[in-house]
Amino acid sequence: MAITERDLELYAARVRWHFPPELRDTAFNLAYSLACRVGPKVKGLRPETPLDEIIYWLGPLYVQGKDSLDNVEKIIAMEVDLGSAFVLPDELASRADTVTFLELVRHVARKEGLTMRSSGRSQGSRR
Repeated sequence: MAITERDLELYAARVRWHFPPELRDTAFNLAYSLACRVGPKVKGLRPETPLDEIIYWLGPLYVQGKDSLDNVEKIIAMEVDLGSAFVLPDELASRADTVTFLELVRHVARKEGLTMRSSGRSQGSRR
């Protein structure tokens, strides 16, 4: 059975509840972009997922083709493949092995001008 657009939306929606309310839409939108490329693998996406793991999800051909690239070049390739929402500043791109999906979501939210309330909850806590 083929994966439908609704399936992709449901896969991506799973990540929403791992984020505070003000970041849920941004997290969903990024997760949906990924779901369109990696399908059900995106169900494993959490705030603490490192970008290196997300790059790995893009598949062996993607990763093998990028093996000779440094972290910044891998992120640039991901930006080209996944769109402008994934454009990161160099200081984040240079540490793809430690930058998390949460940091990406926060960066995109700031870039889009979304306000983020201070919260005493820990990263990735559910509400």
